[in-house]
Amino acid sequence: MYRKVKLMFLVLLLASGPVFAHQWTPTYVQFRPSYVKGISVVKMELFNSRMDIDYYSIGAFDVNWNPVKFVSSEEILNVKYRQRRSVDIYVNTFDIPRVVYICSKSKILNKEKDRALVSSRICSKVK
Repeated sequence: MYRKVKLMFLVLLLASGPVFAHQWTPTYVQFRPSYVKGISVVKMELFNSRMDIDYYSIGAFDVNWNPVKFVSSEEILNVKYRQRRSVDIYVNTFDIPRVVYICSKSKILNKEKDRALVSSRICSKVK
């Protein structure tokens, strides 16, 4: 019985195919004061490991996945395949206790013909 389970697991693992996503670091973020009074900042880095995606959106969310206001140089990042991009995210200091997740989400263009494309969202948690 144990052999059958191992064999079935191996078949499912090989049949699933590769899964590609982007990287959003650091995993656990910590805000620091910015040069503007009452505003805090965190530096995030995105690495694109997907050939089919070039655009990513950024968002900040509370514990119930409600959006929290933030500012960055760009809300939509253009990151080519195997490229890195750093972005500073600014949040009001009084909103920091509400922020639980800072996420990046891949954006699929409408003109893409391949309906099998999957959007990926990766989130970092605020300490």
